[in-house]
Amino acid sequence: MVSHARTLSDRIPGCQFLGLITSSENNYFEDTFTSLNVTPSERSTYKIEPVAQHFINIMKEASSTGSLSCCLAVLCVCEWSYLEWGTIAEGTSQVKDQPNFQRWIDLHSGEYFESVVGYLRGLLDEEGKVIGEEERAKVEDLFKRTVDLEVESFDMAMRES
Repeated sequence: MVSHARTLSDRIPGCQFLGLITSSENNYFEDTFTSLNVTPSERSTYKIEPVAQHFINIMKEASSTGSLSCCLAVLCVCEWSYLEWGTIAEGTSQVKDQPNFQRWIDLHSGEYFESVVGYLRGLLDEEGKVIGEEERAKVEDLFKRTVDLEVESFDMAMRES
């Protein structure tokens, strides 16, 4: 996505966000697996849920287009959904004594994460001004399908909790 941003000023926040998700967010998973005694072997053999595979597929699909707006369509939905969830959870959380849950909430709420989502949404809005009708249709399709996947993912989590 970053390489397709039209200006350096658009690339810098994207690079900073990539730094975040390859550090503290990635460490979150590693730390949580360790705290729950999930071994590397167990992690590598875990069956991927169908909705997770659909997310992987739609992200690959968007990326393979080489289109910034298509990538943003998927990222905006994912990150915006988590921001909305994280903001609500932050205000109502009763898991402050459970570090794994609280850290996930902290990663997806607050000023910094709001700025990330605002950045992604702003870029998508700007792209919407310059893309053609064919690309706009693809962006709308990816956006709507990603919304459906987010709903499916949250529904699955609620059924299994």
